[in-house]
Amino acid sequence: MPLLGGTTSPALPLLGLTALAAGLTGAGLAFLRRRDLAPTA
Repeated sequence: MPLLGGTTSPALPLLGLTALAAGLTGAGLAFLRRRDLAPTA
């Protein structure tokens, strides 16, 4: 069962997109939280 090839293992791209979305969401939340903690007058 080859790991490369979306047709044989369609779960890998899905996991990749999920991880990417989670990372972007975490970064966005951290950015908003940091901006709230240090407001620019």
